[in-house]
Amino acid sequence: MKNILFVLLLFTTKPGVSQSESSVKIDWTTWENVLTKTQSAPRKVMVFVTTDWAGWGKRMESEINKTQEIIKLLNNNYYVIKMDAEQKEDISISGRIYRYIPNGRRGYNELAAELLNGRMSYPAIVFLDEKLSKITFINGYQTPIKMDAILNYFAKDIYKEITFEQYWRNYKIEKGIID
Repeated sequence: MKNILFVLLLFTTKPGVSQSESSVKIDWTTWENVLTKTQSAPRKVMVFVTTDWAGWGKRMESEINKTQEIIKLLNNNYYVIKMDAEQKEDISISGRIYRYIPNGRRGYNELAAELLNGRMSYPAIVFLDEKLSKITFINGYQTPIKMDAILNYFAKDIYKEITFEQYWRNYKIEKGIID
């Protein structure tokens, strides 16, 4: 009986991750909450822009949700918003209303177009500073390792000192990543 319990425990837990740790989730929030929170507790904002049909967006979100280090990094350093670029409901930010714009069979929300400089490619991640000014956006699927580097690059304000290419080169050396 003890052997059966041991085998069950072995296959139901991840090495190095306690059960309480594995239940940590991304603390997704809304634009409205970010506007309120940044006034009393300023921090950067990461916006995950995707659509319900974007397969790479679903994959990226799934992989991020499985990576505890990334979840902790997000929750400790950013307010995180998941935005459907094709959201039909209006979004109101600081008195400005962003509306849905029909475009062929689909459409887009004006805020998504503004955040992505009109480059409507999904998934995308957008970084805003503590005053909600856009730092930059990055289009395309990101692996968990690359996402970790990107999140640290902006969270630690390294983007103010060196380019991401320089940081990525150093990051890969530090982590022992071989291309």
